[in-house]
Amino acid sequence: MVWFKKTSKPIAAAAKIKASRVPEGLWAKCLGCSQLIYHKDLAAYLSVCPKCAYHFRIGAADRLRMLFDDEAWVERDKDLASTDPLRFTDTKPYKDRLTASKAATGLKDALIVGAGRVDGIPTIIAAMEYASSAAAWAWWSAKRSRARSSVPSTSGVRS
Repeated sequence: MVWFKKTSKPIAAAAKIKASRVPEGLWAKCLGCSQLIYHKDLAAYLSVCPKCAYHFRIGAADRLRMLFDDEAWVERDKDLASTDPLRFTDTKPYKDRLTASKAATGLKDALIVGAGRVDGIPTIIAAMEYASSAAAWAWWSAKRSRARSSVPSTSGVRS
């Protein structure tokens, strides 16, 4: 005696998956608390989760934009680029590391230096772009930072 009997055919898998009506990239998921955050709200909170205060990773240019008054700043020393005067070789030649980092990020250097105003005070701020190979460019960036702090400014902004 059969207790259960199938009365209908099993449901067939959908041949075509329906496209979502929600556009991609509209929401971000917090890595700290798994909360979904609307991108415009995340920008308003300066890339910090409003629920758990998790700090999302941001780039150096975004960091400078947040720090300067009215998001207005001018990049300094844009054309400086890292070189390999010592022809350093580790597991990979330093020159190859520089080439790979430049290709990956489109930046000539890992350090972005910006001049602008913070609370009305002329200021120069340097921010590291960690999307690049920070370890490969750390020496040059540190050298550039020391040089920047000792060079008098011609724009009226003290460094």
